[in-house]
Amino acid sequence: AAYDFLAQEPQQPVWAELPQWNLAEAVRSRRVGEIARLRDGYLAQAGDAWQTSTAVLGWAILLESALLNERLADDLRDSASARQYASALGSHESAGCRGPFYGPDPCPESREAFNEYVCRRWPIRVFALDPVAQEQNVEDAYARRRELQIAAAMAFASGRMGAQGLTRFTRRLEMEMATVALNKTAVGFAHGADTFGWIFQPRVQTPPDRSTLAAFTETVCGPSDEAALMHQKLEPGLRECTAIIVMPSFVPFVALDVESEWFSLAHPADVKPSTREAMLFSRAVKSIEAGVCHCQQKAHLYRPGEFNRLMHKLTRLDRELPTQSIEAQIPHENTAGGFELFNTGITDLAPELIGWYGAPGIDPGGTTALYLIGKGLSVHDTSVIAGGRKVPIRLISREVLMADIPPGARSIPQACHGMAGGAVARSKTVQAAAFQAEPLPAPPEGVSEEILLEPGLADGGCDPCGDPCGTACNDREVVEIHLATPYGVSSRLFVPVVRGRGGDFATTALTLAEAYQVGLSFTTTKSSETKMETAKVDEFYSSETDTIVIRVPEYFVPPPKAELACTLVDEATGAIAGTLGTTSLPFDARRGGYWLGGADLRNFIGDSSRPAADKTLRGAVKPYLDAQLAEGRLANDGDAITFRLTAKLVAEQQEVPIDGGMTIKATRRR
Repeated sequence: AAYDFLAQEPQQPVWAELPQWNLAEAVRSRRVGEIARLRDGYLAQAGDAWQTSTAVLGWAILLESALLNERLADDLRDSASARQYASALGSHESAGCRGPFYGPDPCPESREAFNEYVCRRWPIRVFALDPVAQEQNVEDAYARRRELQIAAAMAFASGRMGAQGLTRFTRRLEMEMATVALNKTAVGFAHGADTFGWIFQPRVQTPPDRSTLAAFTETVCGPSDEAALMHQKLEPGLRECTAIIVMPSFVPFVALDVESEWFSLAHPADVKPSTREAMLFSRAVKSIEAGVCHCQQKAHLYRPGEFNRLMHKLTRLDRELPTQSIEAQIPHENTAGGFELFNTGITDLAPELIGWYGAPGIDPGGTTALYLIGKGLSVHDTSVIAGGRKVPIRLISREVLMADIPPGARSIPQACHGMAGGAVARSKTVQAAAFQAEPLPAPPEGVSEEILLEPGLADGGCDPCGDPCGTACNDREVVEIHLATPYGVSSRLFVPVVRGRGGDFATTALTLAEAYQVGLSFTTTKSSETKMETAKVDEFYSSETDTIVIRVPEYFVPPPKAELACTLVDEATGAIAGTLGTTSLPFDARRGGYWLGGADLRNFIGDSSRPAADKTLRGAVKPYLDAQLAEGRLANDGDAITFRLTAKLVAEQQEVPIDGGMTIKATRRR
């Protein structure tokens, strides 16, 4: 969202001014005052949008862009010097280009310099592999053995060879009979770094029967290898070939120029077609395409569709030409960017642990099966340690392994100091630190800030911001997991501890903290077509609280992508008035529950920044109010309908009911 925000037209002056800011130099020199002045100028230029977190993240993007541009320009110059391609860059206008390389639309010189930099720093390497099972065992000495047997028999009959010599020679002939030759019918080759291909040859075939004259000529003049090769033909069919191409991971596609040639086995140097002949073929096809308009004028003289079939045949003829160009899509990794481009050396192969699947947490009293997700896992040498215990693993791929966490894994408290999980006290300092992106509402009238703190904190307990008593604000017991390969050790992965779960997720008991009451008001408008009244729910609402809290048990671990699904029931009639839901459920581990407040609560109810829809409270109430107005109900100002809202948590294809409910009262006003 921040990238999209900076790419909009009103923000283009920011990218134009960024080179004059010298932001990278200010950061390197630790000129904090100058950086703060530049930041305030950017936020002022952003206008009202600066109060959103998107605009604040936009400043972080600008900061990294300036630093990355400086690093890229230096590396481009160093690479040109070290790899001796400065002369190649010198032939272009981009020879001395130092950027800027950032922004939604960099200049053509920057694009050209970056493309040349990528080609030189990460040259494409191609390794053509010989196809599997494209070879033939040839029995090479069978005919020669028969001739030698006759010669040995004649020598024995004339007395020039004894019985012992004949037996030994026969054994040697039998050994020669077992010797076979390997005829490779497809061979891969590579020429340079970016040229590769395969040579296909026919399998050894039985020669055809010769005529009497040909047999007599071969007897007199001797057998001809060339004559035998002239009768061999390449068998039709597909050939499965493989090539390994080493290229940067962020390249989205590769362009291939393909050329097909054939040659006679007797004269392999005579390659057909030559470049001249290929160009003559290409010219002939273009001449046919040029005459298409004349053929189309006479299409009525032939059967219907004949012209279209002829055009399809012309397309196939074009594809049969010996020279073709292909663009192949590459499954690239678009997450690799920024300073990761400059990482070199063996440390880049160090493994990473990203997350886990399979269980909400680790039970120290039993074995827990988890899928660990990471990068750079070694197929042969990968070991895992969880809480000081060696973990049996089974590698599934280079990114996924299955680990059985044994019982007795030691856990540690994971502390997160400060205002983690949402602000607890209504503090002006917190609002300023957040750039007032989400201004916190003032405490209810007559309620002090101390009452809003967690129970027990007001009576000499821990201050959640200063933490004077040494107690962490957001403690959660976790197990620390490390993964190691021959290339290094991964960073820490924290998996929460789940103790004493009485059942699965579906048996978890959730409850609303109190009986919340929300008041809505609406006016009526008449349709110009039907002349019937319809409800227009106001954008504002009334409530005694600014936060809806859903309490959870102590052992509860929030499932990913949990959704709050709610149902509205008319208390007077018992009819279901509508359904709504939200996926914006911030979980606060320290306070043990879901806390729906601020912008999340406004989006749940619906306000002017988010038009009423079926998934908001305003959107769910409106169709039912329209139906009641059509039946003559709610005819007078001040008439109201009271709804009962019940909720459930939906996650992991399971539903967990939430005890308690909310009262929603919709009142008609003038």
